Amino acid sequence: MRSTVIVAAISALAACAGSVHAQAQFVWNDNRAAEPQRSVAFVRSYDNKISFEDHALAAMVSANVGQGKRWASVDVVMQQCFSGGFINDFAGINKPYSLTTAADWNQAAYTVQEAAGFTPAVENFTRAWVSSARALPNAGVRELAFRGRQGDWTGPISNDFNPTSRTNPQYGSADAAPGGANDTRTLSAGANERLFTGIGLFGANNQIAFRHFANALRVGDLMRSRSNDDRVVGLSSDGSSAAIGLTQAVRPDANVLPNLRTPSSNTRASVENLFTGGAFSDAAQAGDRLVFYATGHGGRASFSAQQPVILDSDADNIADRQTIRAEFDSPNPEQREAGGLPPESFNPNIFGDSDDLPGSAGIFDIELSLTQPLPMGAEVWINGVNLTNTLSLVPLLLARDLPDQSAGNFTPDAAAVYRVLADRSVVQNTQPFADVQFRSIPGLADNQNLLLGTSVRSGDVEVVHVNIPAPAAGALAGIAGVLAGRRRRKEAGVRA
Repeated sequence: MRSTVIVAAISALAACAGSVHAQAQFVWNDNRAAEPQRSVAFVRSYDNKISFEDHALAAMVSANVGQGKRWASVDVVMQQCFSGGFINDFAGINKPYSLTTAADWNQAAYTVQEAAGFTPAVENFTRAWVSSARALPNAGVRELAFRGRQGDWTGPISNDFNPTSRTNPQYGSADAAPGGANDTRTLSAGANERLFTGIGLFGANNQIAFRHFANALRVGDLMRSRSNDDRVVGLSSDGSSAAIGLTQAVRPDANVLPNLRTPSSNTRASVENLFTGGAFSDAAQAGDRLVFYATGHGGRASFSAQQPVILDSDADNIADRQTIRAEFDSPNPEQREAGGLPPESFNPNIFGDSDDLPGSAGIFDIELSLTQPLPMGAEVWINGVNLTNTLSLVPLLLARDLPDQSAGNFTPDAAAVYRVLADRSVVQNTQPFADVQFRSIPGLADNQNLLLGTSVRSGDVEVVHVNIPAPAAGALAGIAGVLAGRRRRKEAGVRA
C-alpha cells in the first residue's frame, strides 16, 4: 500500500498536455521528514468541535467505500494546513481511494490573496489543481496532484514565487505502485458510473474567509461540469439550505462563479451523512463515485507525556506555582507578501490570513484546557511573560475541543478552559517547548496533570498539544479518559 510519493521522475514533465498519460508515473521525492507517531491532523466545525481527525476520516472511507458499500471509490482533496497528516492514516485502507493534500503534515497551506482595490485574486493549490483538471479532462487524479503542485506558485516548486517556508503538496492512493487504477481514475463519470461531490468549508462563521468561498466555488463549478447540479453539495457553517456565492469574478477565473448549495452544516454528523450518501437525494447504485473536497480551518495535534513539572513556593514553603514544559509550536500567522505573476498584474502587497485573525496581525489566541478550574487571583505566565491581564474563562460549549489520538483513545473533557492572548514575540522561536506557568494557586500546584492541553491559533492555523498522564497515573487516567470520551459522544450525538 503506497502512502507517500517517493521517487523522482523528471521525464513526466515532458508528457504531452491533453493526452491520456497511461504510462506516466507522475512521482516526486520531497525528502520530507516522516510524521511522528503521536501526531494527528484535524479540521473544525462551526461550533469549535472537531469535524474529523485524520483517523476518523479514514474510518469513514473504510466503512463506506468499496465492493458492496455506498461508494465504488472516493477521491479526497484537501486545501487545509497540515493536511498531509491524513496520508499515513489512509495508507492502511484497502479500498479504492486517492488523497491529495495542499501541504505536508507540518506545513501551512499558503494562499496569496489580493488586497482591496483590485479585481479579487486568490492563488493557491486549489486554483492550480482546478485549472489542471479543466485543461486535462482525461488526466488521472495522481497527475492532477502532480500538475497542481507544479502550478501552485504560492508554495512548492514553482520559480514564480518562492516563500521562505515552502509547502509540499502530497498524494497517496491504494495502488501498490504508481499508475494503478486509483491513480489513473479521472474526475469524469465513466460508463455505468455516477459522480457525486461533497465540498466542505470548515471553521466557524467568522473564520471562513473570502479565499475559502473562492476555493469551494471553483471546485463546485468544476464538478458541476462533470455531473448533475443536484449531485454537488456543500457543507458550511450555515446548515439552513443556504447557498454561498460571490458577487464578482475572482481572477484568474473569467466569470462570476455560480453559487454552491449548502444543505448541511460542517459538523462530524454531516460529514458522516455525506459518506453514507444521506446528503444526496439519489438512491444508491453500483458504480456511484464520490469526490470530497475540504477547505478552511486546519489543525495539527501532538500527544506526549508532560515534561517535568517544576513546583515552587513563597516564603511560607507552600507550593503555589507550577511550571509545565508543554509542547508549544507557534504557527505562522501570516501567509505571504510578494509580487504577483508577471502576466497577472497582481498588487505587490498581497495578504492571506490577516483577514481572519482574532486580533491584530501577530497575536496568538491560546486556549488552556485544565483538569481543574483556577482559583480567584491565579496568574498565567508563558515564557516568563505575565498574560493574566488577557486571561478569560471560555464557556465549555464555546471552547475548542481537543482532538482524540485514535478511534479508541479519547481525550477527556476539560473541567475548565481559559484563553490568553500573546504577542508573537512571546511564543516565537520557543519550539518545541514553552514554559506555561500558573502562579498563586495553593492546593493546585501539586496537581501534575493540571494542564490537559493547549491550543494555539492564528488565522486558519492551529497547533494543539495534548498532555498524556505520567505513567504512574496513566492506567487510571486512561480509563477515566475513555469513559469521559464515551459520555461526551453519547450526550453530543457523536459530536453532531
